[in-house]
Amino acid sequence: MIGNHDNRERFLSTFPDQPTDGNGFIQYAIQTSFGRFIFLDTKKDEPTSAGHLCRQRIDWLADELEQYIVDVFIFMHHPPCDVGVAYMDRIKLDNHEIFAETLSQNRNIRHIFFGHVHRPVFLTWRGISCSACPGLNHQVPLVAGSVQTNYSIEPPMYAIIEISQKDIRVNLDSFFDRESIDA
Repeated sequence: MIGNHDNRERFLSTFPDQPTDGNGFIQYAIQTSFGRFIFLDTKKDEPTSAGHLCRQRIDWLADELEQYIVDVFIFMHHPPCDVGVAYMDRIKLDNHEIFAETLSQNRNIRHIFFGHVHRPVFLTWRGISCSACPGLNHQVPLVAGSVQTNYSIEPPMYAIIEISQKDIRVNLDSFFDRESIDA
């Protein structure tokens, strides 16, 4: 998936086998034993860092949701909702209401995974559970003004996502600053 700092054309020239939606957007879906995984291209062209889903991308998503009644997991860069960090809330998916209306056509949305906010986030939005893991290169502090810039250096983490027929588990691993202690 691409985000606000990526370039679609450069990405596709580097990864020519990457699936697209037929309109040049880097979004696609795969069927798994746990349901349909839908990967969305929320990149909005410069000069903004906010996300957007144009009519072509929304129509593609609506078609996916109409065709597949199975459990659906959505992966996207920009969050569709506020995450409680003002700096990032102003550059979320800018047409989140249209996105929400499109999702309402399918009652089987199990989870939305997003990035962009460079923080661990776990929330429920319109009855759908959502999560994000922090960035590996820098983070955005939860408390505005806690550092002198909009970004901070905090322990990087990655996430392991486990999905079963009943549950979703997201474990974060702060691998970089790990030290042993005697407890």
